[in-house]
Amino acid sequence: MWQPDLVVYPPLGVAGPLVAAKYDLPVVMQTVGFGHQRRHIEGVTRSMDDAYARHGVAAPQPDLAWLDIAPPSMRVLDEPDLWSMRYVPFNGGTVLEDWWSADTGRPRVVVSLGTLKPMVDGIDLIKWVVESAHESDAEFVLSLGEHGQREIGSLPDNVRLVSWIPMGPLLGRAAGFIHHGGAGNTLTALSAGVPQIVFGQGADRPVNAETVRDRGCGFVPAEHGLVKADIDRLLTDPALRTAAAEVRDEMRTQDPPTVVARRLAELVASGTRPGRTTSPARKDR
Repeated sequence: MWQPDLVVYPPLGVAGPLVAAKYDLPVVMQTVGFGHQRRHIEGVTRSMDDAYARHGVAAPQPDLAWLDIAPPSMRVLDEPDLWSMRYVPFNGGTVLEDWWSADTGRPRVVVSLGTLKPMVDGIDLIKWVVESAHESDAEFVLSLGEHGQREIGSLPDNVRLVSWIPMGPLLGRAAGFIHHGGAGNTLTALSAGVPQIVFGQGADRPVNAETVRDRGCGFVPAEHGLVKADIDRLLTDPALRTAAAEVRDEMRTQDPPTVVARRLAELVASGTRPGRTTSPARKDR
């Protein structure tokens, strides 16, 4: 019977620690952004008390390590067994069309609200882009899924509406990024060294936005919402661009997932566990 040697779970991946505890497997937590602390994980675990009892497990095992994909200068966690790991954007492959490589002499700004935000709240956050982008001498690439596109009528001539395109290559040639504050978008922009405007509403997005703002590589619009002055600042403020480049460069010094995976494999093979120096006898599972 096949069995894993290690369970890696995200902060809210409640099944991971339960499976690891039930089958006596080492377990590792991997962060997905900036918004989850140990108290959040412990709170989710407590909500699983009935499931643990049903499976005959008293409690989750101590984590072997925590993998943190935050850039070192933006780290919010303070854990004794914290491993730094480089965030690598991956949304599947794509072939960019010719227009993306064309140099029009104007800065290009990518705009996205992610998957869920348009479905739940509509696209009011980017109303300025949809209605008033012509006020700016920039090009805007508005990436929206089918649900968000239903709210789009006519657009200014300098706005191009596209469906889902992987953000990694899309941001590679961008001068700025406007987005809702999801962890994937936030970290992808950081890895590309692109200044950000982050709305940061709901779920973990406020923490992501605050962390970007505090590091100086982006900012949050004022209460009145996005305006032309925000676009001007995004594209012309040298401090934003310097900070974004610094974060990009430090992320490149972090160990990539391949290196971290090899280290984890070596650690598991050694039989090391929290509070245990040798491997227990293997059980039939």
